[in-house]
Amino acid sequence: MDLQEAERIVFIGYSFPLADFEFRYILSKAIASSDKPPQEKKVRVILYPPNPKSKSKIEEIKWKKKKWRRDLERDRYKNFFGKLLSPPKYMDAIDFIQDQNLFWNW
Repeated sequence: MDLQEAERIVFIGYSFPLADFEFRYILSKAIASSDKPPQEKKVRVILYPPNPKSKSKIEEIKWKKKKWRRDLERDRYKNFFGKLLSPPKYMDAIDFIQDQNLFWNW
């Protein structure tokens, strides 16, 4: 299915970097040139959660750094898609795909 015709777009494990100008351009062009109004499109983001179970101070610092990166990724999606973005899910990609309710009903 063509990206312009898609009603739902899912990103799994993609950090959506600011430097990816070409992809952002293609994406914004596809959404803007769609026959359907942008309000009818939905975007779902699956971000991998860092392990919150830290046993040492070093692991806790690493966990905070990973959480900070994940929050930056979430914010990049929010800034780009705005109201089209469904609330992000923080889970493993395999868990998302195997959960039929999350996969299809959003």
